[in-house]
Amino acid sequence: MPISTNDPSAREGRREALIAYAVVLTTGAACLAAVPAMTGSYSFYFYLLMWIALAAGINIMAGFTGYVAFGYVAFFGLGSYSTAILAGKLALPLGFALLGALAIGVTASLMFSRILSLRGIYFSMVTLAIAVICRALISIAPTDFAGGAHGLSLVSSINPRLAYYAMLGIALVTVAIAFWIRLSRFGKHLAAIRDDLEAAQVAGLNVKRLRLYAWMISAGVAALAGGVEAWYSSVIDPESAFNLLTSTKAIIFAAFGGFGTAIGPVVGAVLMFSVDNYIWERYPSLNNLALGVVIVALMVFFPKGIVGTIAMRWQRMRKWLI
Repeated sequence: MPISTNDPSAREGRREALIAYAVVLTTGAACLAAVPAMTGSYSFYFYLLMWIALAAGINIMAGFTGYVAFGYVAFFGLGSYSTAILAGKLALPLGFALLGALAIGVTASLMFSRILSLRGIYFSMVTLAIAVICRALISIAPTDFAGGAHGLSLVSSINPRLAYYAMLGIALVTVAIAFWIRLSRFGKHLAAIRDDLEAAQVAGLNVKRLRLYAWMISAGVAALAGGVEAWYSSVIDPESAFNLLTSTKAIIFAAFGGFGTAIGPVVGAVLMFSVDNYIWERYPSLNNLALGVVIVALMVFFPKGIVGTIAMRWQRMRKWLI
């Protein structure tokens, strides 16, 4: 719930909250930056950062604007393949390949922007179809270009440590963007679209442009995350790059933390990915069952996500839950 900016005490409370978040996030980032120097195995932390970025990225569209993209993985997969083709096939430096992945992800969001006229389940279904189509097109593309069903390799460019720091940077920038949106006029306009589209149009908001901006930012985050993940794993194939479970988990993690908040997706990704990893390591045969039970139980007791539910039940906490 937004805090009134007309009340001096509210402004002071929000300022204190932002300072606290800055300290906590900076400390967390410093600890994560030190992980590669402390251990040679940091796969868990790499994918934790990836899920933070994806959860925060999909929240920009689903949480702030109310458009849930089940096919969000389409941008992740396009980013993976763009990086693999640009760096592997065309021998471009990784930095240029990742910039290319970002450009292709944003361009794809512009190409698909007509679907923003749809609402609710229709929008979600069409994005899912787009992800399936992208995967099919990559699978049937010339083998010399996209690797066919066997995919591509980036072994010649593999650098796990540098890829780890790149993903850390993406996660931090995405969370920073989420905080900016949450507190800016742009974010208030997106929230108006989410809460009442017709009222937002009557109020004179340029709904098409605002939605498009959120869509482009969200797509760019997914494409960059996909490109860095391809660099880290060095193996890219249609099954992993366009796995619909990527969209599902990003949505679940963001919703569990709290859609429409800046910190919620971070909390959700950290907790849910840790639970998912714990169950997978100890009960691999029961992983999906156990994870499903955990998700159902948490959604029942935290219907608005952890952050949203706490803010709803304890009003004194609202100024701290941005």
